[in-house]
Amino acid sequence: MPRRRTVTLDLDVIEEARGWYGLAGEPIPEPPPPTSEWLGRLIHWSKELQPYPGWKTVEFDFHHIFSPVESRWLRRGLLPREMEDKWLGIMAEGELLIARSWTRYIVTRIPYRLTDDGCVEAVGLVHSTPERRVDVDAVAYHISSILGWWTAGAWERISAYGVRKY
Repeated sequence: MPRRRTVTLDLDVIEEARGWYGLAGEPIPEPPPPTSEWLGRLIHWSKELQPYPGWKTVEFDFHHIFSPVESRWLRRGLLPREMEDKWLGIMAEGELLIARSWTRYIVTRIPYRLTDDGCVEAVGLVHSTPERRVDVDAVAYHISSILGWWTAGAWERISAYGVRKY
């Protein structure tokens, strides 16, 4: 059996992705309490998620423990605000799911467990991919970018038009 390759979060890419929203280098605030509107959106976007049809999956070794505040943002989800927001992030039971918002096809599944202090500990990564995207560096960049937005609450803190909410 071939040895699985390891994907590592690139902290520079995470900061770069947060910088796209003007959030690089800033402390991450606590997420706001969920509203009934937010929970309705979370339920709406959680429905009908499915694997990418016809794309093979590649398993990677992956381990990362997210900070307490990052873990709370993961629980909140990464929900699209408008058509231009391509990604959807849902914390399902036992897996973080990253999907295309337009199709609801799951691109990446990240198994996790919760630590004793409530942090999310990623313990693997399964990436659905066409042949051109099996390179470890490309997968690491993809995952680092999306987790950079998601764990900082970037889409929620910055409006679709670039206006800072908090």
